[in-house]
Amino acid sequence: MKTKTINNTTRSIKSGNVEGGISNRGNDNKLIGKEKKKLPNKIDEFKMLQETHLRISVLKDPRKIGETLVDILTRRMNWHHITIRQYDPSTKQLRLLSFAQPGVKSTRERRKVEKHFNELISKPGQGLTGWVFQHGKPVRSGNVLNDPRFIESYPGLKSGLYVPIRLGKETLGVISVESEEPNAFSQADQRFLAAIALQTAVLIDNARLYKALERELERHRQTEKHLIESERNYRLLAENISDVIWVFDLQTSKFRYISPSILFLSGYTAEEAMGQKMQE
Repeated sequence: MKTKTINNTTRSIKSGNVEGGISNRGNDNKLIGKEKKKLPNKIDEFKMLQETHLRISVLKDPRKIGETLVDILTRRMNWHHITIRQYDPSTKQLRLLSFAQPGVKSTRERRKVEKHFNELISKPGQGLTGWVFQHGKPVRSGNVLNDPRFIESYPGLKSGLYVPIRLGKETLGVISVESEEPNAFSQADQRFLAAIALQTAVLIDNARLYKALERELERHRQTEKHLIESERNYRLLAENISDVIWVFDLQTSKFRYISPSILFLSGYTAEEAMGQKMQE
C-alpha cells in the first residue's frame, strides 16, 4: 500500500511538476526568442539616432538640417512621403525646410512640389501637420482618409505619423511622414521619430541662437566701422581749420585731443600742449 502511494506520488510528480517545469521553460524560450527579435530593432534604432546626431550636430542652417534628416529617414527607414516644417514667428507661418516625394528628381520639379506643399499647409491649424503644431501632440493614424483634419498632398495616401519638433514648452515645427499603405506606422516608429524630433528641436534652437549672435556681431561690426569713419572725418576736419579744437577729460584733468592749429595760436605743438595743465 505504501509502495503504491509512493508510485502514485512519483507519477504525480512526473505528470505535474516536471511537465509544468518543461512548459515554463518553453514559455521562457518563447519570451527569449521575442526579445531576440526585438533586439536588432533596438540596435538599429540606436545606430540611426547616433548617425542622425553625428550628421546634423555640426549643421547651423535649419534647411540643411531638414535636408539631412529627410535623407536619413528615406534611406534608413524607407519612408518616401516626408515633410519637415519650421515655424517662423516673424511671418506666423510654417516654413517648409525639406521634403521627400516619389518621382521628384529635377530642381524644377522640386520647386513645383515645394510650392504645392506651401500652398496646402503654411499656417498653424491647417491639416494634421498644423493641428500637431498647434497642440504640441503627436498623431499616428492608420487611416487618414477618415480624419477630417487631413489634407491630401499626394494621391493615394492612407496613413500618417505627425510628430511635433518641441523643446520644453515651445513647438518649433513638425515632422510629417505619410504612406500609401494603411496602418504603416507602429508605436516604435512614433517613439523613434519623437527622438529624432527632439534632436532636431535642440539643433534648430541652436541654429536660431547662432543666427541671432551673428546678427548681433554684425551690428557691432557696423557700429565700430561707423565710429572709426566718424573719428577719421572729425580728425580731418579738426586738422584743417584755423580754430583750436580740444577735448578735455574732467575725470583725469588731462587733454585727450588738441587740434594742430594750436601751434599758430600759442607756438606749442599739439603734443606739447596736451602735456600742459588746463591753467597753462
